[in-house]
Formats: sequence, structure tokens, C-alpha cells
Amino acid sequence: MKNEQNSVVVVIFSKNRALQLDLCLTGLYKSCTDEELPEIKIIYTCDELHEKSYKILEFEHPYPEFIRENDFKADLLLALKHKRYVLFLTDDTIFCGNFSFDRVIRHLDDSYKVLGVSLRLGKNTHRCYPLDMNQPIPIMQYLEENFMYFNWTKAELDFNYALEVSSSIYRVRDILPIISSYPFKNPNSLEALLYACLGYFTDKLFLICFDRSIAFANPLNRVQEVALSNRYSQLDNHDAESLLNAYMEGYRADYSKYFGMISNGCHMEVDIL
Repeated sequence: MKNEQNSVVVVIFSKNRALQLDLCLTGLYKSCTDEELPEIKIIYTCDELHEKSYKILEFEHPYPEFIRENDFKADLLLALKHKRYVLFLTDDTIFCGNFSFDRVIRHLDDSYKVLGVSLRLGKNTHRCYPLDMNQPIPIMQYLEENFMYFNWTKAELDFNYALEVSSSIYRVRDILPIISSYPFKNPNSLEALLYACLGYFTDKLFLICFDRSIAFANPLNRVQEVALSNRYSQLDNHDAESLLNAYMEGYRADYSKYFGMISNGCHMEVDIL
């Protein structure tokens, strides 16, 4: 177990979202059933208004390494150095079920035809939030209890989006040639690059997921100025500044409120106040 955990790194991307990142981290700690957590590296950037909140986060969460973004690509490559597997997360990820890195890695090791393991897909994820439409669930087969696999090259919408950065685990050796060779400046352009390179992976036909997804992205607000067309929530008091104010006043979202929740898609809006 220990050797396996040392081969894994969790990389979390964050900007101006202390409250959401706190919920993501707390959920990750509680949902992981392994005896030890792998390394967690948080690559973050923030405006001056949010500086203090990240200092508080770093104090309250001493285990992860907080990396203030300098050169995003270089920071990511350094985080992946000497690692065999990576779990990508974004700060708005909410965990709603248990999982084991040890079991996930075993399934990745068992077949070179598997591209990755998605924590956000499952038989329940019938809604594609970005396009605001229903999506067909592909034919899935069980590997073992809770674990399923499907052919992503024949799937549609979220099930065809096989390389993403919000809650999936990949072999570093599979994605490193792309990350090393092409330019990108932030998580959005990284994900766009990975998606553009899916054609390189048609020999890895399968994705593994849980029969019921164990994580989802909660798109409460937009903090980036790159993908301006990305859909996000219009809930009152959930803009970045309102959530910052709540965080600085001592409010922390309770992860257990979302544990056991069944999402209808990879993205689902839920109130965290």
C-alpha cells in the first residue's frame, strides 16, 4: 500500500475559492478509505482580496503542499515528477462516496487498454450540464463490485470526454508527452489540450468508473476569464466574493451534507451555504 501511495499524486487546481477548496479537501480526506493519503499538491493563484483566505487554508490544512502558481506548465510538470499516477481535481469538486486509490491503481495496472478512472461518471450521470441536455449512458460492464468499464470512443458527451481535470485518475506516462510538448497556461487550456489530443489514445478504448459516481463538480461561480461561455450557477450569494466573506467569517461547509448524494451529472449545482 505504502509504495503504491508514494507513486500517486493528487493535483488540485484552485483560484479565488477558499471555501470550495476547503470542502474539496475535507471530502477527499473522508472519502479515501486507504490507510494513508497520497501526496496532495495544490497549484493555486488568487487575487489580492483572496490572499489571506489561502493563508488560513494552508494553516488549517497542513498536509497538502500549497504551490503558488508561477509558471503553470512548469509547476504542473514539477508536481508530476517521479509519479506514476495523478488524480486531477478542481477546487469545486465535491466528494459524495468512498473510494480506494489502491483499488483504482490495480485496475489501471491490469489493462493497458484502460485510459483512466473517472470518479465523476456513473450510471446515474444522465445529464450533461455544460450543454444543459440529457445524455445516453453507454453500455457498461462490471469489473468487480462498484467498478464498471465502457468504451469511451463509442460514447457521447461527458462519457466521450475521456481526458479532463476535475476528478479523474490517469497514468502519468500516458499524458506526460502531451503536457511536455505543447503549450498551456491554466487548467482550462490544459483540459482543452488534453481533449484535442484524444486521438492519440484510440488504442486505450476504455474508461473505468463507479456504478454510482463518487464526485461531481459544483459550478457555483466563474473565477477565470478564459472560457467565458462556460455555464455556471446563478444562485444568490454564491459569487466568489460572497463565499470569501462567509469563509473569512469562519463558515466552513460540512462535507457530510453531500456524502451519499447522487448527482445527475458530472456537474451539479448545490448550495454550500
